[in-house]
Amino acid sequence: LTIVASTGIFKHSIRWCHCAKSSKRFVQLLLCAKLFPASFKNPKTAFTFEVLDQFQLDALECKTAAMNFMSKIGRVTDEVFPSRVPDCYRELLRVSRQWRDIHNRIRAGDVHDRPDVPADGGLALFCPACPQIGINIPPEIEWKADDRLLYRPQLVSDGNMKLVHQLQKRPEDDVSLSDGEMFIVKRAPYAKHLVNAPQRQPKSKCSNHRAQNHGNLNRNHLDSTGKGACACARHGAFVPHCMVDFQKGER
Repeated sequence: LTIVASTGIFKHSIRWCHCAKSSKRFVQLLLCAKLFPASFKNPKTAFTFEVLDQFQLDALECKTAAMNFMSKIGRVTDEVFPSRVPDCYRELLRVSRQWRDIHNRIRAGDVHDRPDVPADGGLALFCPACPQIGINIPPEIEWKADDRLLYRPQLVSDGNMKLVHQLQKRPEDDVSLSDGEMFIVKRAPYAKHLVNAPQRQPKSKCSNHRAQNHGNLNRNHLDSTGKGACACARHGAFVPHCMVDFQKGER
């Protein structure tokens, strides 16, 4: 078993426990040892919980890419010949996504084997200071005459036309672990909405509104031409399940 830790990459010979009270699933045995397997049927590689937390923090604060992080681990393992160290880059890409999704579900209070799934945007965190019924303000039936203006949320919407996404060679490999449960809307309903959306956008009268005027240009190599989202006007927190992909300009 190849074990990736913060102190290096090591290979160990292991023997699975076959005691009467032990779990028959190898994954459960690895998780009890604080090792996250790279596969669930016949695991050959595992990551320690510590190294996954370290990569998640480095990616968030230091913008460290997975390849650079694995290069660092390889250098820690063998400083003279890091090329001899096993390459676990692809395994880290897959495991880090699963690790991040598990943390999001734990934070949202989601548990395993529940019949109900999280609601749209249920795994995302919204602005705690904004008025939310049932969280920090009473139900609408208990409002007074002047409370409607007090409890009215203030939201803004904007788009980023530089946040483009290229077409993938194998889009079927892009599996979403939380489709519609975070900030981006669900794929299937949004694709159905785009079918009825107008293909050509009206030209803006503003002379410097290039985002809309250039929206009808052919961009066959792009899957999306930007991102649009809603946010809290006072604190800038994004609204869950309100982020979409632009197809042509602001379409």
